[in-house]
Amino acid sequence: MMSGGRYSGFWHVLVVLVLWTSLPAWGGAQEQRQPDDAGKVYGYYHATLLDKQLFARIDDETISMPIFEQAVYQAVRNRYYHRKPDDAEMGKVRQEVANELIDARLLVMEGRRQGMTLETKEMSAALKQYEKDLVPESGADARALHAGFLQEKRVTLLAERAMKMLRKQVESAIQPEVGVLKRYYRVHLDKFTQPPRQKVSMILLKVPPSAPSDQWKSAFAKAEELYARIDRGESFAELARSFSDHESAEQGGDLGYLHQGMLVDELQSKIDALKVGDVTRPAWTLQGIVMFQLNAISPEKRMPFEAVRDRVRELWMREEQKKRWQHFVSGLRKKYADHVTINRLVLEG
Repeated sequence: MMSGGRYSGFWHVLVVLVLWTSLPAWGGAQEQRQPDDAGKVYGYYHATLLDKQLFARIDDETISMPIFEQAVYQAVRNRYYHRKPDDAEMGKVRQEVANELIDARLLVMEGRRQGMTLETKEMSAALKQYEKDLVPESGADARALHAGFLQEKRVTLLAERAMKMLRKQVESAIQPEVGVLKRYYRVHLDKFTQPPRQKVSMILLKVPPSAPSDQWKSAFAKAEELYARIDRGESFAELARSFSDHESAEQGGDLGYLHQGMLVDELQSKIDALKVGDVTRPAWTLQGIVMFQLNAISPEKRMPFEAVRDRVRELWMREEQKKRWQHFVSGLRKKYADHVTINRLVLEG
C-alpha cells in the first residue's frame, strides 16, 4: 500500500467532511432496501460484484478500489497512529470512509440538481496547484492512481461548496421560540451551573528538575521554615511576595478562583482537606516545592435563564443544526439510493 504522506492534505479534507456529517454507519439500524438476486444490500445501497478494481459506481462515475483503500489507510493512521486497530474498529473505519466518499458525490448531485454553480475560478486554480504538487510516478497503475487522486480532489472541492450552500438552506429556517430554549435549559441545567470553586494562594520555591538532591532538600527545608512562620501567625501573602518564585508573587501568591481539574489530583486533594485560612504542608512537584492557602470557597451556582439565554440559544442551535443536517444527508442517501452500487468485495473484505 502506498504511503499517504504527500496526499495527506487531501485526505484531511475528506476527514473534515466525515466529521461534518457524523452520520451512522450503513450497517446500523436504518431502513434497508430489499436485496434482489444480483447481490446484497449495504445500507441504502445495492451491493453486487463489480470489477475488483472498483469500489463503487455512482451513475456513470466510478471510485476505484485503490482510492478507497488509500482513504482507509490514511483514516487509520489519523485515528490510531501506529496502533493496529482490531477487526471491529477496522470495520467501522471502512464504513465511515465508504460513507464520506459516496456522500461527497451525493452532495454534488443534489447541488447540481438545484442548479447551484459549483465550479469556480478559485477551484480551477486549486486543482491546477494540486496537480502540480502531485509527484508523477511511472507505470500504468501509478498513473491511474494519480488520476484518481486528482478526481477525488475535484469531488472534494465541489462537495465542500455544495455543502456550504445546502447547509445554509437547511439551517436558515431554524429560529427557536423562547419556550423551546427554556425546555433545553431545564433539561441541561448542568451546562449552566457554575461548579464549586476555591480561592487559592500559592508559594513556589522553584527547583530545576535535574538539580541534585541536596538542592531539593534545601528548598524543602526552606518551605518547612516558611510553613512554621505562617503557623506562628505571619502573613502567607507577605511571605509569598518575599520568597515565592511564581509569577503570582506580586499579588501575594493569589491564584484567584480555581475549579476541579485545574490542579493535579494529588495537590487538589490536599487543598480539599483544608478549611478556609489553612495552609498545606510543603509538597514536591516537578517545578519545585509548593504550599497552598485556601482563602475562600464559592459554592455551586446555577445561572438563571436570562443570564445565559444567549448561551442556551447557541448550544441549542448547534445541536439542532447538526440534527437537521444529519437528517438531510440521510434523506439524500434514500433519494439517490438507486444511483449507487457498492462492490460486494467491500462487505466481504
